[in-house]
Amino acid sequence: MGRVRNSEHWMGVKGASWKHPYGVDSDILNILDLPAAHISYRDAEEYCSWADRRLPTEKEWEYSARAGRINETYPWGNVFENGLMNIWEGNFPKENLLLDGFHGLAPVKAFSASNYGLYNMLGNCWEWVKGGDRQHRILRGGSFIDSVDGKFNHAVYVSTRHVNSEDAGASNIGFRCAANYQTPSANTEDL
Repeated sequence: MGRVRNSEHWMGVKGASWKHPYGVDSDILNILDLPAAHISYRDAEEYCSWADRRLPTEKEWEYSARAGRINETYPWGNVFENGLMNIWEGNFPKENLLLDGFHGLAPVKAFSASNYGLYNMLGNCWEWVKGGDRQHRILRGGSFIDSVDGKFNHAVYVSTRHVNSEDAGASNIGFRCAANYQTPSANTEDL
């Protein structure tokens, strides 16, 4: 398929989808521990609806990513630490030093969970959140091709934000579901 117009570092892969992430000759059986990728905003919304869930709002996503910290750069504090998220480390796009151990997506539980028990809120895979319009849907968190400081692509912080069209899908775009909190009801039969 060749290069993607206006995106010098992206290459179209014929037949790539969530079922065939690296093209028609690949499948998902060997990557079941990776986050679902190649997911468009529309597909993410459809899945959430099917699962009786929804996409998180930006505020919900950032609250979750901060894991109880206020005005700090990362879920663990203000200082970057190697080995806590999957990003590009090196001379993009020619050299990835693999200090985090991965070239491309990392397994969902490759890094420690946050104080809220959530994995990979930063790096690894951009995540769709509710909002925007058809041409400017909102993504949060950064991905494996982004950098710690923003010298190339995007800086990966809890405040990192990006937009894309709602039909966009790529090897570094995914989502997570949210649900409304249900207050447990008192069951009088148990009294």
